[in-house]
Amino acid sequence: MALMNHKLLDLDGHLAAIYSLSYHPDGSRIVTGSRDRSIRIWDAYAGGEPIMLLDDTVGGHNNYVYGTEYSHDGNLLVSCARDDTFKLWDANSGTVIWTVEQDGDVRACHFNNDSSRIVITTKEFAKVWDTATGGELFTLSGHTEYLTRSLFSPDGKMVATAARDDTIKIWDLANPAEPKHTLRGHVGDVTNIAFNSDGTRLASTSTDSTIKIWDPILGGEALRTIDGHDQDIDSVAYSPDGLLLATGGYDNELNIWDATAKVGNFPLLTMKAQDIGHVDDIIWSPDGKRIAFGSDLSDVEIWQILRPTQSPTVAPVKAPVAPPVPAPVPQPVRAPVPPPVPAPVAKPFTSPVMSPIASQPSNNENKWIEGQSTDNMGSKLGTGVIVGVVVGSVAITTLLVIVWIASRKGRRNSQR
Repeated sequence: MALMNHKLLDLDGHLAAIYSLSYHPDGSRIVTGSRDRSIRIWDAYAGGEPIMLLDDTVGGHNNYVYGTEYSHDGNLLVSCARDDTFKLWDANSGTVIWTVEQDGDVRACHFNNDSSRIVITTKEFAKVWDTATGGELFTLSGHTEYLTRSLFSPDGKMVATAARDDTIKIWDLANPAEPKHTLRGHVGDVTNIAFNSDGTRLASTSTDSTIKIWDPILGGEALRTIDGHDQDIDSVAYSPDGLLLATGGYDNELNIWDATAKVGNFPLLTMKAQDIGHVDDIIWSPDGKRIAFGSDLSDVEIWQILRPTQSPTVAPVKAPVAPPVPAPVPQPVRAPVPPPVPAPVAKPFTSPVMSPIASQPSNNENKWIEGQSTDNMGSKLGTGVIVGVVVGSVAITTLLVIVWIASRKGRRNSQR
């Protein structure tokens, strides 16, 4: 199965690394928590400025925000931070409903399937709380090193915890005193874990640069080990349909794997660049068509993941509507265009032989005059010369006749 990716937008507004992300159940919004001590809510389709800023000026956290998550109906938010607290928020108004203090950093927080419970992760324990009252229900204790992550199974009946003791523990909430399974196989800190959509598989990441796939119900050894990153892996997320697995880490790389394969270290898609940064958290949109991730840089990137039958679209991602096909318009029949008439070639000008009584042509007679060329001018001059000679001859003849008549009259008068 080949994959392609198409970048949709950036969410740019945080001032430091992005530690956590969560999609609203309808996919319209994203909530993020950051090292800059703030929580921001964004339009997941249009981006732009945050819709809501939740910081210490409105009762928020005063230290790094490690975890943020929407409830399953989208009306609540849970957040946790390095200030030793976790908080429940009204997601619509941005007001704090309650705050619970702990003895140390709260590294992660997560709702169960109906949002009636919240599991939090401190360095020493995982604790389950009642959402309505903010009261503690029970503590899950058994790791020998700091915990890094805890989360409910999709049906809410189990909790998985990960720690720096290289192990993962599975807890049955019907009997939470002891872990049901302890999963061993990593040779480094287990940094993160993720259930698939039906809870039959659990993926884990580690500082040993591997990803392991487990059966959380039966326990036992890892079903598959993926050796596909060069450095520590910090984030992991199954797609909603359970077919794809996304991982990211300190090698500035985000990989997407075939989650159903039995073996193989070759990702279906790799996104690798210096500007990706250390990938701290990854989430899939509820429809599985988009992926968002936060890093040690200060922006969130949202990409469309294209499966073989899909084409890239422009954000917001919506089903394309085919435009109506217009009826063909008949083209008019045009008369043939006659070929252009070549321009006349100017003939060289030859001065005509002028009679002594004709005036010499001026310089302007060698130029175009009223659209006529100099050879036409020469023709007119030749005709004028002939007419001038004839008129002149008649005039001389007439003058001679007058002189002759006058002389005869003079002779007759003298004879008288």
